[in-house]
Amino acid sequence: MRSWHLIVIASLLSWSSVSAAQSKQEFLHTREVNALLIWRGALWTATSGGIERYDLGTLRRTHHLTQEQGLDSPNVLGLQASNAGLAARTARSECRVTTQAAQCQRTDSPVPRPRRIPGSLGGAPITQRLQDGSRVLIATHGAGVWLRQASERMEQARQLTPANQICTNHVQAMAHFSDQLWLGGFRDGLCVQTKAGFAPVSTPFRFVNALLATQDALYVAANEGLFRTRDAQTFERVPLLSHAPERGVNGLAVALDTLWVTTPTALYSVALAGGHTSVLWTPGGSTAIQGLSARVRERETEIWLASEDRGAIRVRGVAAGGSARKKKQEVEVFDALRGLDSSWVLDVAVDPQGTAYAATLRHGLFSIAPSGQVHKLPLPSEWLLRLGWRAGQLWVGTQDGLVMDPGTSPTTLTLPNHCVHSLLELDHTVWIGTESGTYALTFERAAT
Repeated sequence: MRSWHLIVIASLLSWSSVSAAQSKQEFLHTREVNALLIWRGALWTATSGGIERYDLGTLRRTHHLTQEQGLDSPNVLGLQASNAGLAARTARSECRVTTQAAQCQRTDSPVPRPRRIPGSLGGAPITQRLQDGSRVLIATHGAGVWLRQASERMEQARQLTPANQICTNHVQAMAHFSDQLWLGGFRDGLCVQTKAGFAPVSTPFRFVNALLATQDALYVAANEGLFRTRDAQTFERVPLLSHAPERGVNGLAVALDTLWVTTPTALYSVALAGGHTSVLWTPGGSTAIQGLSARVRERETEIWLASEDRGAIRVRGVAAGGSARKKKQEVEVFDALRGLDSSWVLDVAVDPQGTAYAATLRHGLFSIAPSGQVHKLPLPSEWLLRLGWRAGQLWVGTQDGLVMDPGTSPTTLTLPNHCVHSLLELDHTVWIGTESGTYALTFERAAT
């Protein structure tokens, strides 16, 4: 890894070459509780973020089991105790559970049905009540586990689930703004890292697709539209055109003085200083744009688009925000007819030399030279999701883990959850967002 060395973490992270992180942290929230069970003097919970054990005396969490401890999924649907021990049920498996590990085996038995009983607590519906002497333990779908005395009113209950957990288990986007790490959830809005952990941020949106930080603002591409915060507290909608607000915003990039924005059917250029906005409708004929990457070339911006229907699309000569000059637009499509094995591209990235990389859904990674020559790059996985950079090297988020430096000798990092949707490097730490957990890998720089 050039000037970087990695240290192996046995069984948790596996590399196909001599490499690994110096340390790793995993982040999952356990606020969505599917079941409660008292077994051998402890309270056990089945949650969307794994299995918890709470000491019945202190009511403090003593253990948290996730995929790192052997679960095949962190979304645990039920618990059952027998003479053979404690068993947990996921969507596909039955798992024998101890305080240290879980061993899972596939099963065809029916999946436990979601529980719902009347009432709510902490703003979330109640999934189960469990009597423990004079105490009532209450599970919710969104606010964790609560305790109240049988004689107390509901509003006097206190929360047992640890506070300051991450806001989402499916991190779709990451950014560094106002000296803080920001995480955007697939359906859970935003949270920001604090000294105590993570704190949710009140926003007018929930479904985050992309984040981009500039010197002055944090921009959010969300299903509900384009939003911006300058004070890291309040969010305002950024209008793209004068008519009804555009929804389904899914891509962000910045180049020179212009913010570039995509929706499924359009590429927008917005002057960062305010004022003029330009739009290019259905570039290359695409009506399913997924995102974009931008490169500045001789004071001109070259845009690459990822689309589900027309592959990778290169756009040159499109007017930048704030520019009233008419330009001759050059739109070039690279799809299954131009050398890609597929026209379904999920992400694009372009390097300073102008080589673009296109990540397809299930046909691997392709490089596209400035001249337009297309080459397929061999990867351990052909099912791709996200592209990112670290120390000048391309990293590829796949459905089978994280692949580093695909241009030379690919190195694969296998995570407990394989589907990588977001990447961000901060100092010596790489943050990796997956569908079921976020990982922080801290690296050690080699001595020179």
